[in-house]
Amino acid sequence: MKINLIGVPLNLGADKMGSNLAPKTYREANIEKIIKSIGFEVKDCGDVEVLKVDEKEKYKSHPNLKYLNEVVDANVKLAEKVYNSISKGDFPLILGGDHSLGLGSIAGASKAIENLGVVWIDAHGDINTHLTSPTGNIHGMPLAASFGVGHEALVNLYESRIKIKEENVFHIAGRDLDDGEVALINKSKGQFYTMDKVKELGIKRL
Repeated sequence: MKINLIGVPLNLGADKMGSNLAPKTYREANIEKIIKSIGFEVKDCGDVEVLKVDEKEKYKSHPNLKYLNEVVDANVKLAEKVYNSISKGDFPLILGGDHSLGLGSIAGASKAIENLGVVWIDAHGDINTHLTSPTGNIHGMPLAASFGVGHEALVNLYESRIKIKEENVFHIAGRDLDDGEVALINKSKGQFYTMDKVKELGIKRL
């Protein structure tokens, strides 16, 4: 199996500089050489192009979603790369980038893999929507959008369909959840294990 490196120099979902530099930093740290050293063939597929936009235009596409058009554009490109990688029997290793890239990652994988499951390990829920988010940052919305909750531009990104079933979502280590996320979790069919629950049960019993 070949490992396909896919860089996503995206920080617009978080509206904060830094995460966009990660793909370059990984390459400078010789990630390709490290992976080859453990026996895998590697192909560097380059970076997904992220559209340039002025900070003053962050709400241009939606009053409650920052950089909506640019985040969607980058994730559609990412989804296609992920789908093509898996379809060839390769493994896409995505070098991000803020968490909004989960939109494209899951969209592409779910086109290639029937009945996809997602294990999401994060202190944050990433299940806000444009109606619940206190910041408007799309990096806090990819998981909800992937199971069909949120703005239609995110839910229907790449393909107009739900990408994963709620019951196939397994979220571990939540400890900083917004009120809207808690409300959604309480109605969800997904499995959500907060850090308190992890400490109570132990990771082996989850």
